[in-house]
Amino acid sequence: MGQGILGTISQSGEITLFNKGGRPVAYIHPGEEPVIYLWGGRAVAYLSGHHVYGFNGRHLGWFDQGVIFNHCGEKIGFTKSECPGLPGAEPVKMGKLIQQVRSIKETAPPKPLSPVSISNENFVSFLTSGT
Repeated sequence: MGQGILGTISQSGEITLFNKGGRPVAYIHPGEEPVIYLWGGRAVAYLSGHHVYGFNGRHLGWFDQGVIFNHCGEKIGFTKSECPGLPGAEPVKMGKLIQQVRSIKETAPPKPLSPVSISNENFVSFLTSGT
């Protein structure tokens, strides 16, 4: 394992994303525009630079220094090293399902300044809101 630009990278090059309680709920599969998958293999979002987009083109938030931020500037998803809770064990991943066709990206809103709080929003619901 190593430390990459996106956070802690496994031998497969994938990066686990945890919710605020430390439960692993998704992972980033690397590529030109890395894809975020749920553990069941469903592709739910992708990264374009520091932006997180749903396949419907909806801008969901930002990924910066191992943390995913929502539009309110709240922290909602975390790599292992940034997780506020004790990171849990990662279950076995299911095979990846076919990705949806990507719609045209909407314009990203300005990123809020000085994010400090952790969102109460469900991380899986956040990720699937762009499908």
